[in-house]
Amino acid sequence: MSDFIQQRALSLLDQVIDPYTKQSLLALNAVEDIKLVDNTLCVSVTLGYPCADVQQTLSQQLWDTLSSLPEIESVDIDFGWQSPDSVNVADQPLLNNVRNIVAVASGKGGVGKSTTTVNLALALATLGAKVGVLDADIYGPSQPMMLGVGTKRPDIRDQKAMIPNESYGVKSMSMGYLVNEQTPMVWRGPMATG
Repeated sequence: MSDFIQQRALSLLDQVIDPYTKQSLLALNAVEDIKLVDNTLCVSVTLGYPCADVQQTLSQQLWDTLSSLPEIESVDIDFGWQSPDSVNVADQPLLNNVRNIVAVASGKGGVGKSTTTVNLALALATLGAKVGVLDADIYGPSQPMMLGVGTKRPDIRDQKAMIPNESYGVKSMSMGYLVNEQTPMVWRGPMATG
C-alpha cells in the first residue's frame, strides 16, 4: 500500500470513536494492522475490553468511513478484543489460564456480594468474555442457586480435579455444590483460613 493511501486511511480511522472511552481507535492503539490486498483494505482492530455489544456498530462505522477512499473496492474488517493481563502467572502457575481477577468482598454479611458477583459475571459473559466465579463463602454459599445450577455436583477428572459447573456462559465453583443446605459446616482455625 502506498504511503499516501495509508496516511489517508489512518486519518479516517482517527475519526472513528470508541463509544465507551470516547477516544479514537488510533488514540487507543486499537488498530493492529492495515494493508491493501487486491484493492481490498484489510483492517485489524483489537479493543481492550469485551466489546460484543459495540462490535457491529463500530464495524459499520469503519466500513462507512473507509469505503469512502476512491482507491479501494472493498473493506475487510477483522474485529476483536483482548484485555490486558492483570495476573502475573510467573508468581501463580496455577492461574496460567486466568488473565484478570475481580474480587467482590465486604466485611459485612447481607450487603449483596453474591448478587453483585453474579450480575457482573453474567454481564461480562454477555459481552463476550470468558468468565469463571469462585464462591469462597464457606458459611452461606448462594452462587449455585443464583446461577440456576442447583445441587449439581461438579464432575471429577482423574480423581485430581473438579470440573466447574457452567450456566449462562459462566463457569462456577462453590461450596454449595459440595454440600447440601441441611449439612452443617464446621470450620475451625486452619481449615477456615486456609
